[in-house]
Amino acid sequence: MATVEQEPAYRSKDWLHEKYWGEGKSIPTVANEAGVSESTVLRWMGRLGVETRSRSETAGRPVAKTVDGERPTNVKYPRLHDEEWLRWKYVDEGLSCRKIGDIVGSTDCQVLKALRKFDIPRRPPTGEAGGQ
Repeated sequence: MATVEQEPAYRSKDWLHEKYWGEGKSIPTVANEAGVSESTVLRWMGRLGVETRSRSETAGRPVAKTVDGERPTNVKYPRLHDEEWLRWKYVDEGLSCRKIGDIVGSTDCQVLKALRKFDIPRRPPTGEAGGQ
C-alpha cells in the first residue's frame, strides 16, 4: 500500500492566513513553526495571495479586520470602526463624544468623524446626555 504524502502546512493559504493574520504571528515565527526559512514563507504567501502587513501594522499599531472578515486593515481606534458599539455608546447609553473618546483613547473630533461615517444622528452639542 502506497503512502500519501501530506502537503506541508506552509503551502496552505488558509493555514498561512490564519497564522499570520488570524493569530497575528510574524513571518519569522510562522517560518519557525513550519520548520522552513522566512523566504520560503514569504514565497508561498506571494504565490497564494496572502498579503503582508504594512510597515505601520508591523510597528505595533492595532490591526482589525474589515466587516466582511477579509483583508485586515490598519486601524488605530478599532472601536470607532465598530458601528454597533459606537451606536450603543452614543445613542443607547447617551455618552458624549468626549466620553467615548476617553474610553477609546481618541479625541472627540475623531468620534464625531466616526459618527458621520455611520450616519449616526448627532445630538445638539450642549446638554448631551451622559456626558459625565
